[in-house]
Amino acid sequence: MTKKIWDMQSLSDLLIQSIREYGIRKVSVGQYKTVCNKIIRFAFEKGCDSYYHELKTDYDAFIESKAKEHSICYEYARFQHRVIRMMDSLAETGKVDFSCLAHGSKRYVVSNKSMCLIEEVLDYHSLKGESRTEMSTVMRHFFRYAEDRENPVM
Repeated sequence: MTKKIWDMQSLSDLLIQSIREYGIRKVSVGQYKTVCNKIIRFAFEKGCDSYYHELKTDYDAFIESKAKEHSICYEYARFQHRVIRMMDSLAETGKVDFSCLAHGSKRYVVSNKSMCLIEEVLDYHSLKGESRTEMSTVMRHFFRYAEDRENPVM
């Protein structure tokens, strides 16, 4: 059985379509598009307009070097690793592996003290529904980052 040869743009377009169908929010789809474009540009700079088997390894190493240089933050590097992993899964198997995506609204677990403060702020501004969920996620992400910086795991 021969494996399909993907041109980078078609592979990226199919990945974005799959992400939309999975139900990722529109604002996040834009972030996935941005990273897909970075991956396409990376492959082109390597002289490839088609997906190649070692692309994931090459791109992961590139992102790690960017993170070590502190030209991108750890979270953004993690996100880019996730996107290339999903693209690799699609190219290699014909399906996107969504197992790397977090489920549920409690992705960023914070201390009770931080959670009380977050709830207080959300209540004060009378946020409800999707706006409250969105802001809660953003705030928990921020507080989780701050708490990790305060108590780094060695």
